[in-house]
Amino acid sequence: MRTRGFARNKEHPTLPTAEKWDIEMPATEDRRRSEKRQSPTRSLRFDTRWFLRNTKIPPKANHEAGNSTRVHNVLQGFLSWPGEDILAQNHRNGIVDYLIDDGRTRIWVEVKRYDQDLRNRRNAIRKYIFPEEAESGKFNVGVLTNFREWHVYLSGADLWPLAGDDLVRVKEVSVSSEQAASNLRSILGRQSKRRVVDRLLPLLGASEEVLSHMLTSNPLVLEQIADKLAHLDDPPDEVPSSEMLGYLVHRYLRNEYPHDPPITRSDLREALEAHRVFYAVEDAVEDRVGTCCKMKPYTETVRAMGYR
Repeated sequence: MRTRGFARNKEHPTLPTAEKWDIEMPATEDRRRSEKRQSPTRSLRFDTRWFLRNTKIPPKANHEAGNSTRVHNVLQGFLSWPGEDILAQNHRNGIVDYLIDDGRTRIWVEVKRYDQDLRNRRNAIRKYIFPEEAESGKFNVGVLTNFREWHVYLSGADLWPLAGDDLVRVKEVSVSSEQAASNLRSILGRQSKRRVVDRLLPLLGASEEVLSHMLTSNPLVLEQIADKLAHLDDPPDEVPSSEMLGYLVHRYLRNEYPHDPPITRSDLREALEAHRVFYAVEDAVEDRVGTCCKMKPYTETVRAMGYR
């Protein structure tokens, strides 16, 4: 495709000279393909296949710095955050590895060694996202990762009644399959319409930390559990008190159910998975954060906690 153009006047560059010249311009589709080839993110191909392959390969240097570059590749290449929005080595009560800030979302990302267990490392992210700074109705987002596993946290004062803490692990993603990688992208990936916070809030109702607190200590939830037990097809002779019921639920969720309990394990499981109990949890979550959760993730979490 050939187009006509004008050379620029040397004395007055803004003015074209009378001399015309021909330039060769690629067609629109060819130009688009050319730009894709020149894009550094696309050319490096940090796609799902790359992600899954590298989760099985530890970095050559097994320390946090050696793992940090690969996490950056995930943030920019796989989760699609622009490089200019990813701030490295951000100073905030220490040095957090990355801060993602695009003007409407702020995510603090702390990287740990490839072989490090993340389950008991919540304080590693707590010191950066400062839950007390989040005003009522506002939440901070933190991510703790060793590249293979990604623990996503929300913090805010409104979370305390739901979890007994102002820092809640909302989701754990172990990147071991294409579905898991897709789940991580749906939660933390850059989207033009929905902020990360707006995607995380509906997950609170299926968070292990929220359910551990709500099912064992919330009076309205315990009342619904007791009511369901009383209306089973084969109800127990006596429904335990709220205090005893909370204790039994606590032991059940830790997979440490007593050997001679006043109600059977199967009866308690049926009560915990009942719609009325879920609705009580949902109402409590909605009152605090203004968003609803879904029953299927709730049931899956309760079932997994009881049999882990």
